[in-house]
Amino acid sequence: MLQQTSVAFTDVKSIINANPTNRLALFLGGALALKNSSSEEALKMFLALEAQQTGLPVYYAYYLKGEVYLHKADYLNAISAYRWFVNHNMGQNYIKDTHYKIGLCYWLNGNVSDAYVVFKNAKGLGKESTEADKYAARSMADPELPNVPLTKARFYTDGGLLRQRQAYSRFDHACRPADATR
Repeated sequence: MLQQTSVAFTDVKSIINANPTNRLALFLGGALALKNSSSEEALKMFLALEAQQTGLPVYYAYYLKGEVYLHKADYLNAISAYRWFVNHNMGQNYIKDTHYKIGLCYWLNGNVSDAYVVFKNAKGLGKESTEADKYAARSMADPELPNVPLTKARFYTDGGLLRQRQAYSRFDHACRPADATR
């Protein structure tokens, strides 16, 4: 299923269409949409999952929702989703990565001092069992923080939003007075 995510996503969407309150299908659909670089569809499914009041919360869905918001450069909502995950998840996996991404959100949003505080605190949190946590640990060990424009472009691409952002950027640039772009 994870090797052919577009086929699996199509199948899960048909399950969701037949039963729009199926929490497992909503979670799986959101995860597959994210894997397929379809952040907008993933967000719809995660929000629909969150709206379901029955059953236990799917904690990992909040982590993935943070990923979607990070892709969209909606940093405050990303931080909120990541913090919800950290505050409710009882395990140690993805904790280091989640804190790293909270720090990245601050960094990409221009809040350098908060980013440094989060990165410093995150180094001692969670385990390094998952690839995401290992990557976060390596990234935080590097004294040089990532290049902001390149990192934003990477996340836009991961979320399938790069063309949308480029179109907006061209429109925004065209609407500015000539002296405002200098």
